[in-house]
Amino acid sequence: MTSQDDLDKYTVGWIAPMALELAAAIAILEEHKTLPLAEDGALYNVGRIGDHYVVMVVCPRIGTHPATAVVANMCRSFRNIKYILVVGIAGGVPCYGTGLQEEIVLGDVVISVPQDNDGGVAHYEFGAWEAEDKLKRSGHTLHPSPALLTAVNNLRSSHMRKPGTKIPQFLGDLRKHIAEHELPEFKDPGPEHDHLFEDDYPHSDRSRLCEGLCDISRSKRRVDRGSKAKREEDRPSIHYGTIGSANTLVISSAKRNKLYREYGVISFEMESAGVMSDHRGLVIRGICDYADSHKNRKWQKYAAATAAACAKEILLLVPTPPKDTAYTNKMNEECLASLRFDNKRYDKISREHRGSFEWIWAQDQYRHWSESGVSRLLYIQGKPGSGKSTLTKYFGDHLLEREPAAKSAIVAKFFYSYREGELQRSHYNMLRSILYDILDQDEAFFYYRFQTEYRDQRCREPRVAWDYESLQTVIKSLQDYPLDRRLYLIIDAVDESEKNDRRDVVKLLFELCSKTTYCIAKIFVASRPVGELDLRISPFHHSLIRLQDETKRDISSFARSFLDGLELTHIFAQATEYIVEHAQGVFLWVKLVGEELVKSYEDGYSEEAIFELLKQLPTELEDFYKHMLEKMEGNKSDLVDGS
Repeated sequence: MTSQDDLDKYTVGWIAPMALELAAAIAILEEHKTLPLAEDGALYNVGRIGDHYVVMVVCPRIGTHPATAVVANMCRSFRNIKYILVVGIAGGVPCYGTGLQEEIVLGDVVISVPQDNDGGVAHYEFGAWEAEDKLKRSGHTLHPSPALLTAVNNLRSSHMRKPGTKIPQFLGDLRKHIAEHELPEFKDPGPEHDHLFEDDYPHSDRSRLCEGLCDISRSKRRVDRGSKAKREEDRPSIHYGTIGSANTLVISSAKRNKLYREYGVISFEMESAGVMSDHRGLVIRGICDYADSHKNRKWQKYAAATAAACAKEILLLVPTPPKDTAYTNKMNEECLASLRFDNKRYDKISREHRGSFEWIWAQDQYRHWSESGVSRLLYIQGKPGSGKSTLTKYFGDHLLEREPAAKSAIVAKFFYSYREGELQRSHYNMLRSILYDILDQDEAFFYYRFQTEYRDQRCREPRVAWDYESLQTVIKSLQDYPLDRRLYLIIDAVDESEKNDRRDVVKLLFELCSKTTYCIAKIFVASRPVGELDLRISPFHHSLIRLQDETKRDISSFARSFLDGLELTHIFAQATEYIVEHAQGVFLWVKLVGEELVKSYEDGYSEEAIFELLKQLPTELEDFYKHMLEKMEGNKSDLVDGS
């Protein structure tokens, strides 16, 4: 039986969508053995490339959903996977770039590299079709991790210098492990078998190959496509850009060209969107056809080989992750212990009234904040008593189950509170608590930043004692942290925090949104109006929800929960309407009014008297408190007089 320690040494996950892609992948390994795992119902192929231990798995069928399931199972069994590669074949756009001067030919390789806000993979099937046959895309895919992108840049640099690419050498090594009868198909078919047919000349019979059916005179050979289409044997060109992924195959030059024009897609396949929605991996695809109706099986196995050889060259440029040791585990645990803070306020916040705040998941500003594939701050602004803390607690409790983009996210929370005293108002404790939650859910963050800070602390003191500046430094390091999942920071009642340094803390949160290189940070902040927040909110970069503008239905439901038990047959609708109209979005006012009405009902007031009392109650929260104090003073006087 394979022990967990044996599984934990594998740090690279390699997804091969089809059998022919797996064959090329296994042949590129320097060592190889099979590893069946009954829990997954999968047979893994494991081995080594350089200093990396690699686990490979093939998908049961093509498509984004099978790929999602395969990578989830793999990461559950192999817990130390740090890098994920999707390596296989794809269709390519023959001409792209400025003036369409760049030429992709069969056998070339395309690597997913982020363009603008895209993660390098465009899930072009995911979204809503609008007028004029245009797709409004929604959802997002993650950027490749910094380590993988750095390796890609080093690859580009090495290809510009002598001796250049190692792909010919790796292809030669790969073929030594291919069966004799398959070997010819893993060799470069040559330019004479590379035909780019005219866009308006479709393949006429899907059951037959182009040979003997299609008119070759309606195609261009590489020699006709200029110097940029020229290739030496086993020396494919590497292209860097957006790879399109969907559950449908692109077999139309018209659709191919349209998707290139609209989204900059230069290659098409059917698996990566299922992987890159949750993992910061890299996609490497060998081009076997031109994503048109003239499918070309002759190039498939060679294209799989060039992709595998390119993936190996990249992997050899990726640093080997550090090995866990008992000592570093102890340091990690000590760091956690030093950051732990008892967040007392959270447990004292009332739970939402049943059905309240459901609107948040579909609210326009929230959806804009959540669906954008970039770091962004959402500011929930509300009056005193409007339910900000209850909404914040509700959001934190239901985020992972209600928000698809957050299903594997790290969630860190802090609730400021004036009533809980100085400790709960402290920015220092907020930073401690947030960093504790992050480190508790992502051990790799210790190696990225905490390890250095920890050692610095231990050099000065026998025990770790964080200062405010050190905590800020660690928080700022999230801007460049290669996190492969979303980070949510949920912070309530900024207005109740200590005023000293509040401006700096708010600035820190906004900078975390605007300057993150790789990590996608979604920051949820709830507060009464405060200048430090209000002045920094920009509709172009952040989202604002004024709570009192959104809670009318919730207020109505909350009011009914008080009135339902009073048997007000004549004035129920009037009373409900009056409360909703005068609440101004303030739940606390509704609660206080409801308690007054319940007491009046229990004291035997008639329906008409209860409604008259309702209309006499102050409609401003501050005035209502004065009313309550006056009432208490009056009751005290009555007790004195009656004694």
